[in-house]
Amino acid sequence: GKRDRDVHGEECEVQERRKDREARLECFVLQMETMRECCALALMLSRQRQQHLALAFDRAHAAATLLQGVRTAENAGIARLEGLLDETLACVEGTLQGLQTEVEEVAVANERVRHEKRELQRELGVEEEEMQVLQHKMSLALVWASA
Repeated sequence: GKRDRDVHGEECEVQERRKDREARLECFVLQMETMRECCALALMLSRQRQQHLALAFDRAHAAATLLQGVRTAENAGIARLEGLLDETLACVEGTLQGLQTEVEEVAVANERVRHEKRELQRELGVEEEEMQVLQHKMSLALVWASA
């Protein structure tokens, strides 16, 4: 009887150890599954982060390209404006030189007109004197004729 109880006790112990091992194995399997799910989630998040980073990089690259284009356009616009300003200045300088020449020509013409006017006034003065002399002679001739 004692032996049967010992064997039975051993069997119970073995079964208990087996149950314990199975429980620990189940716990380990659960831990592994949880870890696998965590890893899958982390991988998914990592992929999402990678996509977001790639998108952000693409956007930054596009913005930089756009800015470069804007800068190039600005530089071209500035160069064009400088060209237009140079053309305008050259045109204004040409116009000023033309006006200067015209002013000088007008001054010369004015001087010529003044000179001619003085000449005419002098000639008119001479004619006036001659007329007075003639009138004087005529009145003398009248006096002589009436005498």
